[in-house]
Amino acid sequence: MLGKRKHTAGLYIGSQKTVLAKLQRVGLHQVIVDQIEVADTPQEVFNSDDSLNVTAVSKLIRDLISNSGIKVQEVTLSIPTRHNVIIRNLTVPSMSKREMREALRSEVENYAPLSSDEPVLDFLTVGQTFEENRQKAEIILSAAPKGLIRAYLAAVDNINLKISLIEPSLLSILRTIIPERSEGEEEEEDAVSSSGHSIMLVSLDDETGMVAIVRDNAIRFTYTLEFGKKHLEDTSVFEELVVNLNSSVAYYQSNYPGQVIEKIILYTDGTDCEELCAKLGESVDVPISTPILPQTSDEFAKLALKDNQLSVFSAIGSAMHTRGEDAINLLPTKGIETINVKKQVLAGTLVVLATVFLSIGATFGLKAITKNVNQKTSSVIMEREGINQNIGMVGAESEVAKLRIQLDQAKMALNSIKVTQWVELLPELRLIIPKTVWLNSLSWQEGTDLTLSGYALAYDSVFKFIDTLKASPYFAYPQFTYVRKSNMDNKEIVQFEIRCKVIDKKLGEQEVKIGVS
Repeated sequence: MLGKRKHTAGLYIGSQKTVLAKLQRVGLHQVIVDQIEVADTPQEVFNSDDSLNVTAVSKLIRDLISNSGIKVQEVTLSIPTRHNVIIRNLTVPSMSKREMREALRSEVENYAPLSSDEPVLDFLTVGQTFEENRQKAEIILSAAPKGLIRAYLAAVDNINLKISLIEPSLLSILRTIIPERSEGEEEEEDAVSSSGHSIMLVSLDDETGMVAIVRDNAIRFTYTLEFGKKHLEDTSVFEELVVNLNSSVAYYQSNYPGQVIEKIILYTDGTDCEELCAKLGESVDVPISTPILPQTSDEFAKLALKDNQLSVFSAIGSAMHTRGEDAINLLPTKGIETINVKKQVLAGTLVVLATVFLSIGATFGLKAITKNVNQKTSSVIMEREGINQNIGMVGAESEVAKLRIQLDQAKMALNSIKVTQWVELLPELRLIIPKTVWLNSLSWQEGTDLTLSGYALAYDSVFKFIDTLKASPYFAYPQFTYVRKSNMDNKEIVQFEIRCKVIDKKLGEQEVKIGVS
């Protein structure tokens, strides 16, 4: 007995299409699409710097609701994975949620320079693994600029709507492919899941795209495409997409023996989705198709679904979210903390100075670091004394007390710094780099990931480099930031950027001496 059917509404605001979808929930994962309203997204909705025009968005949503006649007070919002919105799958040491959130702050800066705006982030643990007898957590991390999230909230608030969820569209789409099970099918579905079958999702809007491999209803591998659907008219870009998909399949299956990618599902807008799938199917090693359409209440909703699959499935997937569901939510509520890096003043500055000394070019020892920090400390004190002479001594004792606290914080940070033996690490890199891979940039600072940028003659060489990094005792958790085809001197090459952890050694037992004299 299903009981009273519940209605929910999902909203997707993309660069090309905006969709409002109203659903009936008739089961745990079963829905009927009651109404769909699709509109072209006006150019003025997104500013040239990727920020949101709040007034234009409010008008767009108001018109959607008015034209559709959908009565709604609360919506779930799906946003495109562009405009500095990121999704990454990471493997990290197991820790509490609070510790994890703190640790992921630096990850956001590593994987996505979200301009000068502060990011809001959330994560979801999707599995556990063991490496060298240490438990690791497999997580999905998502982040977006706080200013962008606040703009969405303001736009919806202007028309007296509430938002209960904000999530990237890829996660919304993922919710729509959860298998529907009857009581008799449950055992069979579980058997298929445990046998290691995976699905690849490919989402393509006009400008960009994303590839994700899903197993057990969780993303296990993902990266961003630097091109979109409109670029596929160029034969070389289409061929690059084919190479990307085949290389991703080969890489995933070689790294996860026994895992089989059984199909690829393509999400894009337009009337030519089936034609694009057929064309890709001629060259891609795995069957590729468009998504199965959910049940609709009328032919108009079915037609809107068929012609706007990326946008509509994003809206539907967000509307399928249920309260209490363990899901990523970029809504800055009390349970989802936002990052405030601007609050770090003098202590943060001193830590950054120390970090710079420990970069690749800084081979100075602990004594030199201590000397430089003390010099910086003296300069800060002199500067403060000069300011105090100009404004008087009112509050001077309080200022000195604050300075002492900040210096103690810097001292604690310096005493915990680790140093990498670059004399050993650089020859290791030289040994493990495949012959058809060349590095043109290498950077690292203590507390951040090592960044390796370069180019190769083929995708296979880049994936082989990832494997050698994993096998090395000096590196851990290598991840692609991007990998794409390019041209150099009229020759086709593959550009890449990889980030990985550096296994470093403690700086020594000598304590850093910092004080106020």
